[in-house]
Amino acid sequence: MGSSPARPSPIRGMVPVTFPKCYRRRMSKGCDYCIKPGYRSRLENEHHDDTGFRDEWQREVYVYAAELMQRERLASVIDIGCGSGFKLVSLLGEFETIGVEVPPAYDLLRSTYPERTWFHWTEMPKPGMCADLVMASDVIEHFPDPGDLIAMIQAIPSRYVVLSTPERDLIRGKSDFGPPENRAHCREWNSDEFRRYVSLHFDVIDHAITNREQGTQLVLCRPRWKERVGGTLLGLRLGPTSGESKPMAP
Repeated sequence: MGSSPARPSPIRGMVPVTFPKCYRRRMSKGCDYCIKPGYRSRLENEHHDDTGFRDEWQREVYVYAAELMQRERLASVIDIGCGSGFKLVSLLGEFETIGVEVPPAYDLLRSTYPERTWFHWTEMPKPGMCADLVMASDVIEHFPDPGDLIAMIQAIPSRYVVLSTPERDLIRGKSDFGPPENRAHCREWNSDEFRRYVSLHFDVIDHAITNREQGTQLVLCRPRWKERVGGTLLGLRLGPTSGESKPMAP
């Protein structure tokens, strides 16, 4: 990448954060992730290679995120599990972005969009990193322990969190007890289950079916940073170009 244009500096905040290493053990012990009794998860799932897709799936999730960014005058977004990067760059490219992936998507991202910032999953979270919005679109269902993703998101100070995942009742029917038909998925939630699970960790302020045909549900949340760091982070956001922290409008 020596001849590539300079990549923007990582999205940074004012307070370094440390990834809570013990979180996964606390989350997993005796946890059914709010899914109905008798449901069978898949703990050894196949890797999903998203490099061949553009905006065939979850496009509306990124449109929702873009409208949120514009309405709330946000400046920065971190997309965990951004796939080919097409939706992030084409629909949120006017903002400061970081995409997080694993190979082969990570290698494709760096070669296709060298002017953007990309991180390998194992690099995350960077000390001091924060963003106005952290999102993970149809990612959580790929984790044998979704607490790993929750912990990652909670370790990145942000103002909003957007999560999407398949709505099990829409795509499989109410009588489904798993494991998911998609072998890259470990488990799938219906709307009530997913809201309860997410509400254990974030304050849910919106929850909707965004694509009934594809069975996509989305939640918009606020992190509970007042409980974690004294409430000091939600009053700051990055400026659109300078990288300086500026007061956030109430």
